[in-house]
Amino acid sequence: MTDKLSFFNEFKLPTASSVNLSAAVSKNNGNSEKLPSNTQSQNTSVRDEFVKIKRKNGLFEKLYDWLKNKTGLGKGSKKLEADIAQYENGSKSEADVRKNLDKYRVSQYNAQQILGDAASIGAGMGVFSLLNNKLKIMAAKNKVGIKPFAIFSDVAEEVKPVKKFVSFFEKMGKTKRLAIAGIFSAIAGAFVKSIVIAADRIGSKGYKSAIPKDKEHRTDRYRDQKALNKEKNHENFKNIYTGGLNGILSGFAGLCGGILGVPLVIASNLGLRYVQSQKDKGIKPSFKDFTEKFKDNAIINSASSLILALPLIKKARYNKVLSKNLDKVTAKLKDVNLTMPFKSTATAYTELKDMLLSSSKLSEIIGANVPVSTKIENLIAENIFAAKFIQNSGNFDELAKALKESCPPSRTVDEAEKLISETFGKKYVLSKLLGVGTVAETYLAKNTETGKEVCIKLLKNGINAEKITADKNKMIEIVKSKISDEKQLQYYIRNIEDLAEAIGKEVDLNNELHSAQELAKFSKYANVVKPFEIKNNIYIMEKAPGISLKTLQDVSSLEAAKNYYSKKLEKFKSEKNEFGVIYCKDEINHIEQKIARIKENSPDFASIDITPKEIDRLLSQYIKVKTEQFDSIHKGGKVLHGDTHPGNIYVDLNALKSGKGNALTLVDTGNTIKLSMEQSKNALKLDQYIRRGNVKDISSYVVEGAILPDGMTEKAALEIVETDLRKIFFDNESALQYMNNDSLLALTSNIMRKHNIIPGSTQLNLEKAKHASDQSFHDIVQSLVNTKYSSLNTESKKDKAKLTFMISKDVASWGARLLKAKKLQELHNMSQYPFKQIITNAKNPNMPATNSEDYLTYKFKQDMTNTFETLKYDSDV
Repeated sequence: MTDKLSFFNEFKLPTASSVNLSAAVSKNNGNSEKLPSNTQSQNTSVRDEFVKIKRKNGLFEKLYDWLKNKTGLGKGSKKLEADIAQYENGSKSEADVRKNLDKYRVSQYNAQQILGDAASIGAGMGVFSLLNNKLKIMAAKNKVGIKPFAIFSDVAEEVKPVKKFVSFFEKMGKTKRLAIAGIFSAIAGAFVKSIVIAADRIGSKGYKSAIPKDKEHRTDRYRDQKALNKEKNHENFKNIYTGGLNGILSGFAGLCGGILGVPLVIASNLGLRYVQSQKDKGIKPSFKDFTEKFKDNAIINSASSLILALPLIKKARYNKVLSKNLDKVTAKLKDVNLTMPFKSTATAYTELKDMLLSSSKLSEIIGANVPVSTKIENLIAENIFAAKFIQNSGNFDELAKALKESCPPSRTVDEAEKLISETFGKKYVLSKLLGVGTVAETYLAKNTETGKEVCIKLLKNGINAEKITADKNKMIEIVKSKISDEKQLQYYIRNIEDLAEAIGKEVDLNNELHSAQELAKFSKYANVVKPFEIKNNIYIMEKAPGISLKTLQDVSSLEAAKNYYSKKLEKFKSEKNEFGVIYCKDEINHIEQKIARIKENSPDFASIDITPKEIDRLLSQYIKVKTEQFDSIHKGGKVLHGDTHPGNIYVDLNALKSGKGNALTLVDTGNTIKLSMEQSKNALKLDQYIRRGNVKDISSYVVEGAILPDGMTEKAALEIVETDLRKIFFDNESALQYMNNDSLLALTSNIMRKHNIIPGSTQLNLEKAKHASDQSFHDIVQSLVNTKYSSLNTESKKDKAKLTFMISKDVASWGARLLKAKKLQELHNMSQYPFKQIITNAKNPNMPATNSEDYLTYKFKQDMTNTFETLKYDSDV
């Protein structure tokens, strides 16, 4: 208790409180003679002061103290405890101990401030560089004719504030640019230092009163805590303004360069910290005292200076190189006329599609005024390639949709059963047609031996290898009639052969069976339909439980529409609006008929009363499947589904409602893509390669698996593509579209065509599959989120606005969850690599630096091409 009394006195408690505490101690001990003598109180006061200083140690100070104790360098708590013990036994003077206490206090406080200063300088330098560099780039773009705010040009003419905003940034000089960057770097420095110090204090008790919480000391504790809060607020304010000053000072490293600017920033920070500490004590600063303080804390000061110097020098060097290269790029691209390197940006696939579909016979079929089902029958009969082109095209909406979802059958159920019985006897009894594609049709049947339902897939009448060969030859003749150049003709013919090979795999149902078995090995979050047997190209497989995601989408949308018209009907009835009542009844009847037709074609169709919770569960599982298919890496390579549209994914509603097991099953496995581990890795990184203009890795990606002309090696092909791509990306002659996966593949396809190289089908199929999957994800989310909120009232404008906001928020939320899943998968992928490979992957030497001349040229040219209205084309290509 005597220790507690002296500790409270050290915190300068009021005299009355001290008397009360003394009385309390006396009462507890039985008599007042047991209170400490004056000498004992002084000894204890020194120890209590040490305890008080230690209580203020935050997380970082505790770590620093531990390091000092472990290494024996500097004045750590263990050395102080030894000094205090010597003082208490009379072998060391109080003055010496208090001097060491002060050194320890300053050392620990400096450690905390150095942590906050380092963070604030780093944040300030980062924000200053970011803003200053962005504004420098904007000014450089303006010089070559790129208007950064061109998108606001129409609005600016009408709205004066927008016009002033655009004018301010377009005409901004260096002084304004530095002022803006300085203001935001100060804000960043102040904010970050405050946050870092607050986080550090999690481990501190320095601003929590040590006085007991009992009633007897309530007043004393209240006063003590109030004083501590005041001290804490003072420290917080000091951290804010010193952090702000650090943010401003950090800009000097960028302005003055690494050699002069970095030492200036570090010296200024040390000086600011020293002056502030002296000001807190009410002592006048002096250079001599500063040097002594620096020597007392030489280890932490030197270490912090080194830690600060390295990133600051690196950032200053980056900024200097950026300024230099911006000048180069501005001079290089100013007043130049960029020329598109190729007359057409279309791929060979697109050009073949256009040539085939524009032929007289097919044009007549497509333009005929007949039912869509008849049109499809005529298309497939004339040329299966035409049906495939339209199916994957965005230019024939109704026809393309029908080819994907509702092709007419080529035989009746009885005819199909007769064909199957010729091979399997009476083993299978057919009940209904489930679905029809361009090359095959699927039936629901029962295995008479087991009593279980199965699905049976047959090729459509007239679809076989002989037809594919005949249609291929027709297509070649059409191309020959349009292309006179022999070299170009041979290139197109080789592409046609490649397409024919791909369609040939679709009509080989043995291939689908083996693909299902392979796909199942790599599918953890979705089941894969299980194959049973195949004979004479008649494929027997298990029936996927539930209904297709497409069916769920359609019915959910129809139920939402029915709900809407039902509400309208009640409103019109109450208003006695006869026309409205009739209209709503007709719409509801029309919707019910559509639902009935869907139910008829879906064997396991249950009542869809899917709850918001089940919608969330379904979308969560879908994200897992999508991420697993397109974002995972396996050491020995993998197989993924090449066509994950909603019609090829079945939903087990029972599993969805119970939350047990996989609710999704993948069907129609004829279109799968096999990827090596390296192909998977490069496919995932292709977006990064495109963003940075990484010519070398892009070339490797597009050349892998390509069909090369006779006599050309893969190495030679790689060098050819890389050379052409480098010229187009980085010269001051070639125009560039905005580069994304589609525009890049079109560009590289044209480069390869020039050298008679046919791109590999794996990469093209993968990109098409990813694009289709992204579109399907967007459609599914939009559809199910609309269903989730379909019961809400939307009568008033306020209700409609609220509903729109809720739907938009949910859709954005699911997009964010997909991105998060991709990031988590990326982390998981790292476990597939040895540690050395992870380090190598993290720093790719083929990536152009973002301050390099090549990178800046690449980015500027994309903006120039898409800013200017007219472009020239190279007539020699």
